[in-house]
Amino acid sequence: MTIFHVLVMCGLVFGALLGYRVGVHAGVVIGGITGVFGALLGVILARIPLLLTLRWIKRAFQSKSSKELRAMLGNPLALGPNAILLELRSRGEDISQDLPTVMQMLVSPSQLRRRQGWYALASAFPELARQSKDYRDGDTPQECAEKIKRVSGQVSAPGNGRSTSAEGLSTSDQ
Repeated sequence: MTIFHVLVMCGLVFGALLGYRVGVHAGVVIGGITGVFGALLGVILARIPLLLTLRWIKRAFQSKSSKELRAMLGNPLALGPNAILLELRSRGEDISQDLPTVMQMLVSPSQLRRRQGWYALASAFPELARQSKDYRDGDTPQECAEKIKRVSGQVSAPGNGRSTSAEGLSTSDQ
């Protein structure tokens, strides 16, 4: 759950309560109707920070070269590797060469990095994510490596001649 989810829930509750309080003076039924409209308006308004943040991220990524984005993807401190991969794909780049990086993220000692790897896998490589239904970023890196090994087997990275197998995944923080 992110701050954006919390904002939406707060917008829903606050909007419903405010709408009800405004409309209840005209009757309970009107209060209920205005409460529903207030909840909808609260949710819509609470989504604005997320939309602004996504726009800011998009602009920040557009000013970077593909090489810079790939360097960011490999940085353990980088946030939003899934957004980086989606930006690369939107440019027409072949993101299959970035799959080994994502696979390393999935077995990182850092749970945050494993979670980022999962989000990257699910958004950029959904077919592999669907095969990994039992993967949990809260498991140990060794358990994660076992689950990824069962799913991926041998993953080739076109364009660079490298091949990454799940057996070759290290649990060092990449």
